[in-house]
Amino acid sequence: MSRKEGQARILTKKELKDVISSINGQKYEKRNIAILMMSFKVGLRAKEIASITLDDVLTRSGKSKYNSAKLKYESNKTKWESDETKWESNDLKDSFTLRSAVTKGSKVDSAYLASKIVRESILEYLSERVMMFQRGEIDNLFLTKRGKPFTPQSMSQLFMAMSKLSGIEFSSHSGRRT
Repeated sequence: MSRKEGQARILTKKELKDVISSINGQKYEKRNIAILMMSFKVGLRAKEIASITLDDVLTRSGKSKYNSAKLKYESNKTKWESDETKWESNDLKDSFTLRSAVTKGSKVDSAYLASKIVRESILEYLSERVMMFQRGEIDNLFLTKRGKPFTPQSMSQLFMAMSKLSGIEFSSHSGRRT
């Protein structure tokens, strides 16, 4: 199937696996894989991914577990083990609402975290998220290497960097089309 000029490229399953393989072992591997899954498996736009908060995806017990892990890490960074907190599937909501301010057409929409691979990627990322440097309380799920929330532009730039690293042409919008 050919694509129209200006449309994002659709990746094959093998190409998506190759992109993920190129990220393995890289800094922020877990974050970047979770972001890819939110794009390719949930179908979210860069702006929507950048706006996801911890409250959007964590259940009450998940949020409690996250806050507890954060306190443990803050009080004893040298001895804290990232695998100390056992994240479970029920720590994540099944779906969340995308606010109209971040969706195309300013429509309220829902995102579903039904896929096992999506849930696993977020759960694996949470321990990394606990340890990410941040100034003040930042509720965004995904943070930049400087510990700040992604902007839609910086999220798109991350997709471009992952594309370049993998040698496979794709954009932040490819996930919606794949």
